[in-house]
Amino acid sequence: MLRSDPVAAVPIVIAAAGDSWGVAEALDEASHYDPDDWIASLEAEQSLAVLALTRVCGWRTWGVQRVVSGIARTHPRVVLDMLTEDSVEGPRVAEVDGLPEALGSHEPVLADWLRHLLSTGPEDEGRIAQILPAALGKSLTEGAATAVEDVVESANADEILRLVRMLWLCNGFTLAHPALVGRLLARAEALQDQEELEEVKRRLIALAVPTDGLWSPAAADETHVARLDHSLRLAQDMTLSATARTIFSESATTLQAVMDEEGQQWRDDER
Repeated sequence: MLRSDPVAAVPIVIAAAGDSWGVAEALDEASHYDPDDWIASLEAEQSLAVLALTRVCGWRTWGVQRVVSGIARTHPRVVLDMLTEDSVEGPRVAEVDGLPEALGSHEPVLADWLRHLLSTGPEDEGRIAQILPAALGKSLTEGAATAVEDVVESANADEILRLVRMLWLCNGFTLAHPALVGRLLARAEALQDQEELEEVKRRLIALAVPTDGLWSPAAADETHVARLDHSLRLAQDMTLSATARTIFSESATTLQAVMDEEGQQWRDDER
């Protein structure tokens, strides 16, 4: 029944499933383990009923994540608003399979959502930072980068600083989108005082350093090495502003220092 008539089935499933895993299993069964095709076949009211059901089980399993991603293709703002719910029923995930790609074709929706997040209180910055990678991608999809750039173009000094703080877990976006970095720095230089500008620069440099790499001198972590090489190339890219090139040069210096330090720690542990 959930497969053919989600609107009528949702309250029955909630009553019968008993717990969150039971609801997740019901969604898997309803999709015949092909959530992408199932969601694509549903009408708007049916899709939103299914999305409401995912609130009960959370977004932890692959099948539920693909259901959510499929719904986001046609109802992006509803999914984004659910992702940012500050409640015990809100989804608690750092990554949702396919969601950044699904949302990436909705740049205006993403930009409007980010502006809304910037209007929330400073006490929400940490919570929002935790969920942005799930929506935008850890290094930002192309669509997400376009949305962030749109926000930057109309942001004031305080909003630029808050935006960079909120993006601190979108690790690597500074190297993946150098043009965005240039626009962000240009806006910051035009609006911010020296203290604010220096914080923006520090945070952009820190974002060049991978947070999930494993390093040893015997087998250099590919993420570290690739980012170091890319930083050095960007530092010499004359199409970028002098300030942006400095950011990438300092990113390379920071990456090398991290690699040296981690390599030394590895050697010390081997003794």
